[in-house]
Amino acid sequence: MYELEFKSHDEIEILEVVGTGMLNLESAIEISSKSREKAHNLGYQLLKDLSKVELDAGVLQVMEFFDPKKNEKLNIKHKSVIAALFVEGSKLDYWKFWETVASNNGLVSKIFVDKDQAFKWLQNKAEEKQK
Repeated sequence: MYELEFKSHDEIEILEVVGTGMLNLESAIEISSKSREKAHNLGYQLLKDLSKVELDAGVLQVMEFFDPKKNEKLNIKHKSVIAALFVEGSKLDYWKFWETVASNNGLVSKIFVDKDQAFKWLQNKAEEKQK
């Protein structure tokens, strides 16, 4: 079971999604879908705060997450939404692997262990987009 809290930072056009609880493959799909949809509808960048989630998914499931043959529920809409993921430092290797697999599947996202750095990166990406 997990919970999501949505925080809209209108002044910088970033939607922050704070997740808590147990995160497995099924809930990761749901979080990705809900948060990307909301960010897209607002025209905002996306910051996912996953620093307080417990992981119930291994690296093989990360690869399966992006494989439509193994993951029939996968339907990543709004790949144009740029996302930063704020994670707990002890799980950095896991999330860096996720970042690589996501990038290989057309998503623009970056992993951070410092939330301020995640916000700055998203703001820089927004500025690059406007040029």
